[in-house]
Amino acid sequence: MRTWCPRPSHLLAGAFCFFALASTGAAQGGRLYGMIDIDGGYGQDIAFSVELGGAHTVRTYAWGRDLDEVEGMAVDGDGELYLFAESGVVKKVRLAQPDARTVTVAQGSGFDLTSATSRPSDGMIELFDAHGRQFVTFDPRTDAFLPAPRWRPNTQAPELNGLARTATRVYATAEGRSRLDLYVCTGEGCSPVCAGRLNISRDVQAIERLTDSMLLLARTSITPALQVVLHVETLDPVACQVSPLATVQLDREEVRGFLKPGLDLDRVLRQARRLDRAPQIEAITLQR
Repeated sequence: MRTWCPRPSHLLAGAFCFFALASTGAAQGGRLYGMIDIDGGYGQDIAFSVELGGAHTVRTYAWGRDLDEVEGMAVDGDGELYLFAESGVVKKVRLAQPDARTVTVAQGSGFDLTSATSRPSDGMIELFDAHGRQFVTFDPRTDAFLPAPRWRPNTQAPELNGLARTATRVYATAEGRSRLDLYVCTGEGCSPVCAGRLNISRDVQAIERLTDSMLLLARTSITPALQVVLHVETLDPVACQVSPLATVQLDREEVRGFLKPGLDLDRVLRQARRLDRAPQIEAITLQR
């Protein structure tokens, strides 16, 4: 097993090392950012990023401790990471200064935001509002939600938990009865894709566009030794095929630091394994 860590002089506040367990498939560049709910809402979410090319180096960020209920993330063309809370609060952090605190830039009204994706054609950010069962648009140039256009999908999914837009379509995830449900959405509505062909846990909700023909999935698992492992996978929505891209193990002592005082990490992870509910990745976004 190889350990990938930044040199001590390069460590960010809250940064820790991951152990690279596997790397398969074609190398893909870019850094994937995400939020892990490590204990079902009892502690603080872990803000992390993983380099998808080469060594799969991973960092965590202190600003993750300032956030709550982040359901969507997106990087704009200026290198600013936008974080969308369920309530409609929007914060951002400059990735050139990743150890800086987040800044609140907008407050949506009457929203129940569950996911976000960048629109490749114009840089706008699209989000799903479960309250209004509609797609809404956020303009990172003005840091404001646009009043129109908003469109509503024709689907029976209770809510769309993950979004990934390609040049022509929006792919979305929703929790099925036992496995992940995948939809493709156009202006005419949303329809199931790969129905019954994806053996992916219903806990997976974060997806992202890798290319116009390939999506990214991110999830975690807990080993019998109570180690938390991060899995990044590719999903071909046409062939309905999932392939591993990177697998890395979290450092237990650093994970422990994100729990509230009095919570025991082994007990939290053992309970999660018993319920078959691994720590959920709330949102991901790829900086290309």
